[in-house]
Amino acid sequence: MRKSGFGSLMEDDSSFCDKHDIMIPNMDARYFPGKSKRRALDVTYSHHLRVDIFYAVIDLHFQELNRRFDALSTDLLLGMASLNPVNSFGNFDKNRIMRLAEYYPNEFDSS
Repeated sequence: MRKSGFGSLMEDDSSFCDKHDIMIPNMDARYFPGKSKRRALDVTYSHHLRVDIFYAVIDLHFQELNRRFDALSTDLLLGMASLNPVNSFGNFDKNRIMRLAEYYPNEFDSS
């Protein structure tokens, strides 16, 4: 999400704003926090939206996911996802399935 998510989010936002006649600020213009033009920061709107808002939200979500799912739960979820038949098992990963076999030895035979 950090690498490619912001661009697609901005495209979606731009199309939404165009559809509903909402003015979009110039992303290369300097960002002024609040309403004071004297307190201008040395950043652009694009930088402010990407770093101060988008990355902060991504980091908060990442922290929440890490708090809710420990390593074992994550391994189990990824192992089950690798067995998903969508896209002709496009997420198939032998190593993740082998981890499932380690966690559930009674469910898998030695082969």
